[in-house]
Amino acid sequence: MKSPVSSVLGVIRVAICLLGPALHAADPAAIGEIRSIGVAAVDITPDYPVRLSGYGSRREETATVAQRLSAKALAIGRDDEGPAVLVTVDNMGVPYTIRDEVLRRLAGKTKVTSDRFAISFSHTHCAPMLKGVGANLFSMDIPAGHLAAIERYTNELTDKIEQVVLAALADRKPARLAWGRGEVGFAANRRKFPIQRIDHDLPVLGVTDLDGKVRAILTSYACHCTTIAFNVFHSDWAGAAQLALERDFPGAIALTAIGCGADQNPAPRGTLELATQHGEELADEAKRVLGGKLAPIRGKLTCRTKEISLAFDKLPTREEWEELAASPITSIAYHARKNLARLDRGETLPTELPYLVQTWTFGDDLAMVFLPGEVVVDYALRLKSDFDKTRLWVNAYSNDAPCYIPSRRVLEEGGYEGGGAMVYYDRPTKFAPDVEERIISAVLDLMPKSYASRPEDQPLFVAKPLTAEGSFTDGVEGPACDAAGNVYAVNFAREQTIGKITPNGKAEVFMTLPGESDGNGIRFARDGSMFIADYTQHNLLRVDMKTKALSVFAHEDLMFQPNDLALAPDGSFYLSDPDWEWDEAGGIWRVDSQGKVRKVAEQMGTPNGIDVSPDGRTLYVNESIAHCLWAFTILPDGSLTQKRLLVKFPDFSCDGMRCDVDGNLYLTRPGKGVVVKLSPTGQTLREIPVLGAQPTNICFGGPDGRTAYVTEAERMRIVQFRVDRPGLEWQLSHQKQTP
Repeated sequence: MKSPVSSVLGVIRVAICLLGPALHAADPAAIGEIRSIGVAAVDITPDYPVRLSGYGSRREETATVAQRLSAKALAIGRDDEGPAVLVTVDNMGVPYTIRDEVLRRLAGKTKVTSDRFAISFSHTHCAPMLKGVGANLFSMDIPAGHLAAIERYTNELTDKIEQVVLAALADRKPARLAWGRGEVGFAANRRKFPIQRIDHDLPVLGVTDLDGKVRAILTSYACHCTTIAFNVFHSDWAGAAQLALERDFPGAIALTAIGCGADQNPAPRGTLELATQHGEELADEAKRVLGGKLAPIRGKLTCRTKEISLAFDKLPTREEWEELAASPITSIAYHARKNLARLDRGETLPTELPYLVQTWTFGDDLAMVFLPGEVVVDYALRLKSDFDKTRLWVNAYSNDAPCYIPSRRVLEEGGYEGGGAMVYYDRPTKFAPDVEERIISAVLDLMPKSYASRPEDQPLFVAKPLTAEGSFTDGVEGPACDAAGNVYAVNFAREQTIGKITPNGKAEVFMTLPGESDGNGIRFARDGSMFIADYTQHNLLRVDMKTKALSVFAHEDLMFQPNDLALAPDGSFYLSDPDWEWDEAGGIWRVDSQGKVRKVAEQMGTPNGIDVSPDGRTLYVNESIAHCLWAFTILPDGSLTQKRLLVKFPDFSCDGMRCDVDGNLYLTRPGKGVVVKLSPTGQTLREIPVLGAQPTNICFGGPDGRTAYVTEAERMRIVQFRVDRPGLEWQLSHQKQTP
């Protein structure tokens, strides 16, 4: 069977620029830096029968070619700079063992290093199976004859990748880079869950010679290459797109990578014609982008990698493995039997997975991220929120094919991508809940800070983690921001500490409280001093932020446990003091600017979150156990009067609370897992989920006061979200404090 767009690449092909379309970026203002760039392609279609990967139901070998397969390489930079090489491969997955072997061979022949070497694969499900990828795909032992062909092809592909890298390096000549972004709509989220997230971005990189003629085109799209499932060699829509671009740009070589498309399928699908249709659609959009105004790439290329470990969830016991081995589901039973055999041999099952995160950054012009495995779309969407999406390019399916990589959301939802597919990749169980945070933290560590997204570009009322899960104890509370934007919260890493978190999430112990003191609420006074409610020792502590000198600003033995703080315009504090034992005798204390203490409200049960209105005339206090929100009028001497009920919630607790500059209240709801935004009269305006069930407190900060930071006890971390108006405490601190 021969596709109308099939093309024989030959053994090795390099780009020869013929007369064809030139990029629009040729005007002087849009010309990129002159670089040494080479590109090459090699045919990797076997000429013998071999079993395909991708679908476990296909168990017969095939030698039928419907569209030829290729590997291609783009080499950027001179030897004295350290060249970087990106290889794209038409295969379901290329294991790290092939990458390691190619790097070993290149080490003696080239200046290519691990940081500067990336392999991206198209994830076509119509290419030969490779050793080390999807070992349990067929839920049965593969016959010896089939294994021999698989191993033969694995070795040949390793040779071909080495060859194409060397050919691209040999092809280097002066060229320029420019890029743009388009959108293609044939990818559809395939998960049968209420949340259906998609990513239709199509980043396009163009390589031109000094006359503006196109030498190479790199595209990346977040979608499975599963348009067809026939038992034939075919590179699916990715290969069809490459062929179409090479037809429209004679002499150029087109390369295709895949974004975070683990949960996105092509739609519609099922025929060779549809694979061609999707490829042509992508090529048309790439051609349109290349014909528009591209962003030149002038910055120096910096490549970095970080190897991390992704923890698996609790492994099954032997008894549980035995139960799984009796499952009527063949894939589950086969997987369990293999692990029982390992245990019988005395082997230890792995508790974590090595995972290589890679970034390529061209100065401040463009950042590329390479993530191994079948990465779900949530990662791309989150990274495009955390970083400037106009300068970010995210590739998944790169450098290894270990398994599906679910986000926290997908992991909790479950299903195939959430953990069900792990049996086919021969992983012992699903990932632990912190898989997303480990990967995102590694990207944060590698990416230059200049790529951080501007707060004003981030979506409103959408929570995302600031610190890693488990970075605090379950007593995490506080929090408060200083004028420089640092966030402080109690019980970082261990009890009795005050943690300091920079705006980009770097966390450390700021100080440890002495003796048996333990903190809860934190506030900053007008002079920049930090005040801490020391609930175990009945103190209000003061910290000089320049010297870290700590002193007792106020003490009262009659307090049950000072819990949270509110700062009044005259510099005095109001402290909530809950009676957790009897829920009767709790109250509110006032501490004036000289440290003098007096009780201003009694018989309140469990007062907790507390704040003063923008005009300084109203004190808001909630009660945790009673689920109430109260308002008091503040008299000129600081006394309270006219207690009135604003809200009686039907369920769930209340905790920390802060006002924005308009007097709206942001109140944390432990148990419900949200922050509720209320009007000054108690009307619910919205609820914001905070990625955990136990939010305990909130503050405002960020460069414009419109970032809310929430301490969350279930996952023992701080999350953040953007709001529409600045927090009151941020406004007041910037009126008086200086960083």
